[in-house]
Amino acid sequence: MSSEKSAQEESGVGKLSRRDFFKVTGAGAVAAGLASSAIAGHANGKDPMTHLGWEKEARGERFNRRPFEKDNPPYRVLGPTRNIEYLSPTMFRRNALAEYFNVPAGTTLVQYLTSRVNRNNLAATPLTVIDHPVNGRELIDFYQTVRNRDGFDLWAEDLKWVMEINPRHSVINAETSFERIIKDAYVGAQRTYNPHNSSRVTRPPESDFAGCNPTRYQPRGPREMSRLIKKIGYMFGAPIVRITRLNPDWFHDRHLGGRGFTRGERFTIQPHWQFAIVMGTPMSWETVYGNPLWGDSHEGYGMIGAYVAKMTNFVKNLGWPARPNDPGSGYDLCAVPIAVDAGCGEQGRMGICVTPEFGANFRPGMVVTNLPLEPDKPIDFGLKKFCENCKICAEHCPTQAITYGGVTNIGGRGYEGWMVDPGKCHNAWHSVPGGIPAMGVPGSGCRICQAVCPFTQKANWLHKAARNIAMRDPTGLSHRALVWMENAFYGSNPPEHYHYVDGSREFGVVNEQPWWMKSEDFLVRP
Repeated sequence: MSSEKSAQEESGVGKLSRRDFFKVTGAGAVAAGLASSAIAGHANGKDPMTHLGWEKEARGERFNRRPFEKDNPPYRVLGPTRNIEYLSPTMFRRNALAEYFNVPAGTTLVQYLTSRVNRNNLAATPLTVIDHPVNGRELIDFYQTVRNRDGFDLWAEDLKWVMEINPRHSVINAETSFERIIKDAYVGAQRTYNPHNSSRVTRPPESDFAGCNPTRYQPRGPREMSRLIKKIGYMFGAPIVRITRLNPDWFHDRHLGGRGFTRGERFTIQPHWQFAIVMGTPMSWETVYGNPLWGDSHEGYGMIGAYVAKMTNFVKNLGWPARPNDPGSGYDLCAVPIAVDAGCGEQGRMGICVTPEFGANFRPGMVVTNLPLEPDKPIDFGLKKFCENCKICAEHCPTQAITYGGVTNIGGRGYEGWMVDPGKCHNAWHSVPGGIPAMGVPGSGCRICQAVCPFTQKANWLHKAARNIAMRDPTGLSHRALVWMENAFYGSNPPEHYHYVDGSREFGVVNEQPWWMKSEDFLVRP
């Protein structure tokens, strides 16, 4: 025995016990495994098979919200609250802008303004140019209020949209018409049912009760009915289905128009508008990372419009009134704060609802009803603190519409949140090739902020691990690591990268053009 031990000592083997040997080799194997897994995890992020989120499965939510649920929403109430000004939504205001000028019959707004504005300095154009004897004063007051309260010169941005952005958008579309043909055909197909869904929604209460089963079936209880509604929503294809009791402050102070209302008409919040069944969906990761040109909001709008229409019919088939609110059928209210109240996610720096599983790649719609339901709780997964440290969306924004600053009193309405300059943001929408006038599809939009958000990334284990740590880190140290990972792995671009160069037929994108949208590979140029 002693001679054996002596031989071991001479050879050096005896210096490492069997237990220590297994510890060392085991630790080495773990380290090697982690390193190879990290490399493989990043490589797998480029594989479309890991682009989870757009595949619809009727199995419920992919993220457990329960540990993050709170009794109150994650935003603060700062004082007296009020409804949203109906002139605030930029797209709706601009589509009706000619109504606020005394434009002679047979003359376009551009023609009318050409001799009345300073084309070299639009911001210097006086508000008195707005001369409609009835509507003009209202718009002047709105512009002045926003400028004094929020610091946004919407008057100058709206003039820029009329005089510069829209005419150039037509030129860009003409230059890129062949390059976009597959993309436009795809987006137009996604909107197939939107005109039908829109035509079904008219004035309440008649529209909300139309088609209801004459027998109203009573639920065994709100909890049971909420469980059923969520399962039905998942079966229809929505990966997020949440329920909230409606806050009346989220309705506009006057109607945006359509759905049986004239624009600016005062309307009554109906007694059966009690709950919102919020349904949300992401868009394809391939098109999201092709933003701003190769993605399109109407891809998500088409999908969520179909889910909302089906849920509306389901509720009515049980005998209860239902009213859809989505981009295809129109709105009576504002979707983002309702999605936050329902616990879908939180408002991010870019102003939209960011969810834990899909990040900013989220398109919501909802069904309003008085079917007895149990509301879900809102969630707080630390997004506000994360956004305070991040600023990636602001750095990429092509028009610098996203603030680098902190939260504020949104629109003076008494609620805390981040504000985006809506005029600059909407001008970016119409600086991108896209839109199919023949199909009623407006400008393509931008969505760069959605694509670059660190929470909007592929479902490989590396990103999910970092995200889950960040959501549970009160120190904010991991937030900086996730921001670094976003820039290191997925790249960072200055705002100028996304600006279209006239005549180039090329557009700087977040990642790359989807291969199946390359028209020259599949079609012959006319």
